[in-house]
Amino acid sequence: MRRHMRDLRRCNRGTSVIETAIIVPVLALLFGGGVDASLGFAQKYRDQQAADRAVQFAMDAGLSTATQTAVQAEATASSGLPTSDISVNFWLECNGVVQPSFSGTCATGLPARYLSVTVTDSYTPAFSRLLFSQSIPLQGFAEGRVQ
Repeated sequence: MRRHMRDLRRCNRGTSVIETAIIVPVLALLFGGGVDASLGFAQKYRDQQAADRAVQFAMDAGLSTATQTAVQAEATASSGLPTSDISVNFWLECNGVVQPSFSGTCATGLPARYLSVTVTDSYTPAFSRLLFSQSIPLQGFAEGRVQ
C-alpha cells in the first residue's frame, strides 16, 4: 500500500487537467468582465458624443435657429434616447453674473450667452445577475458659448 501511495505522489499525469479546470473559469470571468466594462465605456462615449454634437449644432446654427427643442432633437437623434433623457439649459451672463432671462440684454459690458446639454442614460452589465449589480448611471455633458 505504501508503495502504491508513493507512486501516486510521483505521478503527474492529471495535473494539467486540474490546472486547466482552475484557470479556465478565472480567465472566462476576466474576459467577460473586460467585455462588459468595454461595452459600458462605449455607451458612455456615445452619450458624450451626443451631448457634444448637440452643442456643436447650436453653435453652428446660431441663436435664431438653436432653440431648446431643436437642440434637444439633435441630441435625441444622435443618442437614440427619448427626449425626457436630454436636458438643455440656456443662460445669459453679464460681467460674469447669470441673468434671469436668456434673451435679455446687459446694462454694461457684452452679453455672453451659453448653453449646456446633459444626456442621462444607464448601463446594465451583461453579468448583472452573476455579480448582483444594478444598472450604472451614465451621463454625457457639454456646454458652450453661443454668443
